[in-house]
Amino acid sequence: MIRKRNWILYLVAFLFFGFVIPLLSVEFEIEKATKDQPIVDNFTLLYTYFRFPVWWFVGILQFLILRKFIN
Repeated sequence: MIRKRNWILYLVAFLFFGFVIPLLSVEFEIEKATKDQPIVDNFTLLYTYFRFPVWWFVGILQFLILRKFIN
């Protein structure tokens, strides 16, 4: 029973940190960057699309580090 809940916890954490938080941060960052600017350069907003790979990389590193400490 613990093992069944364990993978559900990993799935919820992956969805939360892999999709929900990056989507919210992209939305807020685009709104902040375009506020009070008459011309918005596309390269200014390009880094917001790279949040997903960065969050995924940080999440994988955290998972590996925590797994090492737990074992």
